[in-house]
Amino acid sequence: MIKRVPSGITGLDNLIQGGFPDGFCILVSGPPGVGKTIFTLQFLMESARRGEAGVYITLDQRIKDLRNQAKQFGWNFHEYEMGGFVRFMRPSKGSAWNQNITETIKESKIHYEILPVIRDSVAEIDAKRLVIDSLSTLTLSLPRGFGDGEIRLFLKRLVDEVKSLGVTSIVTSDLPKNSKWLSRDGVSEFVCDGVIVLDDVVFGEDPVRILRIPKMRETEQDRKAHFFKITSDGIVVEV
Repeated sequence: MIKRVPSGITGLDNLIQGGFPDGFCILVSGPPGVGKTIFTLQFLMESARRGEAGVYITLDQRIKDLRNQAKQFGWNFHEYEMGGFVRFMRPSKGSAWNQNITETIKESKIHYEILPVIRDSVAEIDAKRLVIDSLSTLTLSLPRGFGDGEIRLFLKRLVDEVKSLGVTSIVTSDLPKNSKWLSRDGVSEFVCDGVIVLDDVVFGEDPVRILRIPKMRETEQDRKAHFFKITSDGIVVEV
């Protein structure tokens, strides 16, 4: 029987047989401002509340801003950080993460040095969940001159390395409107175990948010589009 990890997103687990399969890497994609970061913070807060450690790697926002955003929903990560259940990390431009990107792509493999921030953080607090926000920012930081094929190979091997850590993880990606892909890079949806797409659309004169699950391996998922709201308690999916 497949072990399921509760997402922490109200209503979502009813659509995926009770939660994410343990150890899966899930892509959450959507346009800017649709709620991807809120989704990941809610996922991490669920982990902390259950007494399981989690690591959040941010490439987009300052850690201070993430904490403040979480407080708007009543999620005080400080107490969990002090207790060793949550760790926020933001790799600097001078870190090994960026120094080894060129070598990684040219050698067509993930260099051990590219994941020290993740590996060390996961090991030090025995993390069960991991968030990387976002793959879009990571690919934009790659040196100029690398082709789409090289970037896609890099992302595939990165996701493979994340999955090898044994954590249940979420990676995010921006998704341009009317894109034929499910991520900005066009490959993440193939290498990740599951894909959740968030979007905002206009029905008549009313803007609404919708969630759909085009992919979730080893799961009988509800593939219909479902409305969701961002409430004072976080994301709530209507089922």
